[in-house]
Amino acid sequence: MATTDSKQRARRRTREVLIGLTLMIAVTAVGLWFVLTRAGEWGVPGFSYVNEHGSTCENGLISDTCTELTVAELSARLEVPFPEETEVIDGTLQVGSNTTLVARVRFPHSDAGWFQADLAELYGHCRSDLPPPGMSEGMAEPCVMGNDQFASESMSTRYVLVLGIPEGETDPVLGMDFLWR
Repeated sequence: MATTDSKQRARRRTREVLIGLTLMIAVTAVGLWFVLTRAGEWGVPGFSYVNEHGSTCENGLISDTCTELTVAELSARLEVPFPEETEVIDGTLQVGSNTTLVARVRFPHSDAGWFQADLAELYGHCRSDLPPPGMSEGMAEPCVMGNDQFASESMSTRYVLVLGIPEGETDPVLGMDFLWR
């Protein structure tokens, strides 16, 4: 009888240990999952997060880099509304002690007039004295807007915008290169 009693206690003890171990593993897994899904938002280097404008960014040691930019991100950074059907072709935003933005977007030809007017109001009209940057290659008659970006290192914002229609396409493309200090 004593042997049966001790066997039952041993089984019960084993079951209790297994239940406790399972609970500890589950709590640890949930905690680890929570930390790993929030690490990007907390600024842990190497982890990604989605910023307030919907762009996907990755934390670095000194700066964050966003490579999946949204139209909302570009609209907020440039302080200009983009046409409804604008699509981001490519782009990179690096935020640190200096912020850089290099991107290209395509928008409907029907919106080109008002959009170019909005850009001109904020960034100036097309300038013939600025050399067309590399992003204007393959564009018929690109419109280059910008400040004298290479004239002064002390400028707080340096930018160049290139608006044009790539050869063989009908919708305009806007290329942008910004540096904010």
